[in-house]
Amino acid sequence: MSLKKIGFIGAGNVAWHLAVSMHKAGLDIVRIVSRSASPAKRLAKETGAAYSTSLRSLDAGAEVWIMAVPDDAITGVLEHLPSRLPALVHTSGSTAIAVLDGYAERTGVFYPLQTFSAQRPVSMQEVPLCIEAGDVTLREDLEKLARRISDNVRYIDSKQRRQLHLAAVFACNFTNALYGVAEQLLSGEGLPFELLHPLIAETARKATEMSPFEAQTGPALRNDRKTLESHLALLRNHPQQAEIYALMSRLIQEMNTKKKK
Repeated sequence: MSLKKIGFIGAGNVAWHLAVSMHKAGLDIVRIVSRSASPAKRLAKETGAAYSTSLRSLDAGAEVWIMAVPDDAITGVLEHLPSRLPALVHTSGSTAIAVLDGYAERTGVFYPLQTFSAQRPVSMQEVPLCIEAGDVTLREDLEKLARRISDNVRYIDSKQRRQLHLAAVFACNFTNALYGVAEQLLSGEGLPFELLHPLIAETARKATEMSPFEAQTGPALRNDRKTLESHLALLRNHPQQAEIYALMSRLIQEMNTKKKK
């Protein structure tokens, strides 16, 4: 069977992008359930769905419920489900499928590997959708559902997905935090962050077109001690950033040494 009637538990950024994409693909979003009425109402209006703030409304005829809530909220939501659901999947990158055992007839994972921000458009066709299922039938159904909104669908088990999520934190969250450090350093001298935009864009392009190990440049790779010491001197009043700088420099050097072996 094909899953055409979809319900969402949660109305945050992940739920928003998935639900809107599915609605545009012709799928029926039957209900949005969220503890906060305002975001649920907005997403329901965008997708033509009903909305509720009560988990007791999960009998709305959805063929599958997609639980798009923060990882640390999953257990709490499950404990308050009023009954066993026909099909339930979560969207977490770091939570095993087993957490859903006993809460639905069929369970799975529907994990979009992307960073989502409120109201910021994302091309879902390019987003990797990582699916996992407790049985072959649901696997086939989730794959069909995923292909309605993305051209990049992969079956990834819980162990692989945890590692993928860890890698994504390094590639996205940590990298973005370093952009924040860079912006602070520039603003301290009255310089705009926009000066780094071409550098950031080219670094990202190289990372997608060649191995990051081959793309690495900079004073740490060259073991340019004079520049490294000069940069650390500039950070003498910022001990946390100095520690990060020294640690990252050692990491680059160690990874380069291993690459040569």
